[in-house]
Amino acid sequence: MPLKVAFLQLASCWGCHQSLVDMHEKLLDVVPHLEIVHWAAVVDYKYKDLEALPDGEIDIGFVEGCSRTEEDVHHLKVLRKKSKAVIAFGTCSCFGGVYGMANSYSIEACKERKFLTADTVVEGTIPTHDVPDFEPFIIPNDEIVPVDLHIWGCPPETEVILKVVGGVLEHGLGTVVSILQEHGEEYLWSEVLGFPVKTQCDECERTREEKKLTVIKRDFEGIPDPEKCLLEQGYICMGPATRAGCGVRCPNAGVPCTGCWGPAPNVRDQGSKMMSALASICKDIDPEDFRKMVPDTVGTFYKFFLAKALLPRMVKEKSMEV
Repeated sequence: MPLKVAFLQLASCWGCHQSLVDMHEKLLDVVPHLEIVHWAAVVDYKYKDLEALPDGEIDIGFVEGCSRTEEDVHHLKVLRKKSKAVIAFGTCSCFGGVYGMANSYSIEACKERKFLTADTVVEGTIPTHDVPDFEPFIIPNDEIVPVDLHIWGCPPETEVILKVVGGVLEHGLGTVVSILQEHGEEYLWSEVLGFPVKTQCDECERTREEKKLTVIKRDFEGIPDPEKCLLEQGYICMGPATRAGCGVRCPNAGVPCTGCWGPAPNVRDQGSKMMSALASICKDIDPEDFRKMVPDTVGTFYKFFLAKALLPRMVKEKSMEV
């Protein structure tokens, strides 16, 4: 009997859904085993259709995006009520994602910048009619409702989505839920789905020697050696603090990891872990010089994770004017 699934989109860029449809012909192996009862991003379902379903009617509810508005929170709670299991789908849904960086400012400052003072705004106004109110801060979805499983990535790799969905189909939803309840999410990912429980650095094939930095480079500065560790070349690569599983795609393409798979196993705060790692190899850099070399601390160390951090709301007194 097909699994009844729903796909809910909150505040997001739709990239996770794009990654899903990027399965292309492999969808033909999966779709016959699914009964899609709600997918507003693709089919003309209305939210009232979701609300009208009996509680527990949906087997798996996939939720993409973060809860930026009161409407997002409402729909998330409805999906949880209607679903036997909920999967946080993508980095924004798991941690708050790039939207979480707005937690550095008040919602009033965010609205002012977005609608009034941004360089592209002409005669701006803050909308108040027929739009949902904003939540004061981004709160991760799994702190609003219980989430059974997280699929990390910005966006999640198509192969990862396929493996998770395939694993549920192979073992059965009841078995997967039982494993999660008895052994936890790490066990499911490693022992059932076969994903590594390690850091990005553990899977990276770049050459590593003794790390001792005297300068920090921005991504656009210079041309990195394609064989050598990016961090040893002075580029802040979040590999030491980030979970493996994506195939080290960014470093393999010559781009430092920015941490979209979230904290490595047994790491509570991704940003502080990375800053601690850097502190041990930047002893010859004056703290004031380091601050100038890394002008955007939040964007560098908490690009995806701020809303889930130990200090998830670091509101600045100044406005967002740049």
